[in-house]
Amino acid sequence: MQPALTVGAIVEAQRLLDVTLPSSLLDLLRHQNGGEIADDWNDFPPVSRHRGAPITSPSTA
Repeated sequence: MQPALTVGAIVEAQRLLDVTLPSSLLDLLRHQNGGEIADDWNDFPPVSRHRGAPITSPSTA
């Protein structure tokens, strides 16, 4: 079992990803208490669905 989602974990994830996670996603993560992503759905590292190339953020492109 995963530890409960904390505010610190949310802040750190948003900082690392340079995004603001939608409240609906955070509500879902809190409800499901984390969990694991099935390999078929795991998109890490993120890959563009159009070209098959890794997605880069504007700061690294």
